[in-house]
Amino acid sequence: LYGDKKYEILKNTHLLLLNSKFEAQPLVVIEALIFECVVILSKIEMLEEFKRFSNIKFFTDQKLSEIILVESLKDKNNLKINSNIAKKIFNFDRFSKKIINTFKTENDIN
Repeated sequence: LYGDKKYEILKNTHLLLLNSKFEAQPLVVIEALIFECVVILSKIEMLEEFKRFSNIKFFTDQKLSEIILVESLKDKNNLKINSNIAKKIFNFDRFSKKIINTFKTENDIN
C-alpha cells in the first residue's frame, strides 16, 4: 500500500495495532504517529524506542484498558503534540544528516 491510497487510509485511521515478534524500524509506526494515531505495539527491543511517545502503548502493559485507549483517542492535543515531535525526530533531512555524519572520515571532520 502506498501513495494516495495509503494517505487516505492513514488520514482516516485512529488506532494501529502492531503485533510482531521481530521488527527493524517499522515505517508504519512512524507514519501512524505522524497521522495522530494511538498505537499499540508488541514489547520487543526494536520497538522500545517508541515508548517516549505517550500515545504509544504496549500489549504487555497491565494497565492498558479500554478506558485508557478511549481517553488517548479523545486527547487530540496530545496526539497533535506527539505527531509534531515525530515529524521532527523522523524527518528526512535529519535522517540523511545522520547517515552522512556516520560515514564521514576523520579528514572530512577536520
